[in-house]
Amino acid sequence: MTVDERALPERISWPATPVGAGEVFYLHEPAQAAELSHRCATLMAELRRMKMLADEALRDELASKAAAKLIVSADLEVEEEPGRVSYDGEALYSGLVAAGLEPDVVAEMFKPVLRDARELGKLERRNDAVAKAAEAARTRSRGRVVVKRKKGRVAGEAAIPEEVHRQAIDEARSNREAETEASDLGI
Repeated sequence: MTVDERALPERISWPATPVGAGEVFYLHEPAQAAELSHRCATLMAELRRMKMLADEALRDELASKAAAKLIVSADLEVEEEPGRVSYDGEALYSGLVAAGLEPDVVAEMFKPVLRDARELGKLERRNDAVAKAAEAARTRSRGRVVVKRKKGRVAGEAAIPEEVHRQAIDEARSNREAETEASDLGI
């Protein structure tokens, strides 16, 4: 399935955040602390959503190239960690018994769920029929997408245009000056 088939957006604007530039919140004032908390929760939800969309696009790219790892830039690489393995217990039990294992030996590995995956792994390596039964019952959840900076590389500069950066600095400076002036006036 490709990115287009799942209707992921082609682009996301960054930053799509509810936090303004250079705002000051006084944490001892409940209304301001509540406003900051609300904005942070909104920002965190938006960041989680954006990360999920980016991870889906990267997962699709890994799958389309049938690759375990992608080098996406001079300093970034992408890979998907293995997901959690689970088994259909009934199918695994039946398959192991059909593979010739004694039912009491198989039952020893089970409670309501598989109890000893290491023991099952040992059996799989020794017996092809057991390996086939285990594989037929095994599912793996999707793993977490991990973007790593390559060793020895440092982060690049922020992708903020110089003009926007200067404007934010000037605005923060103006806010500090206004706060100082208000403080001096006893406001």
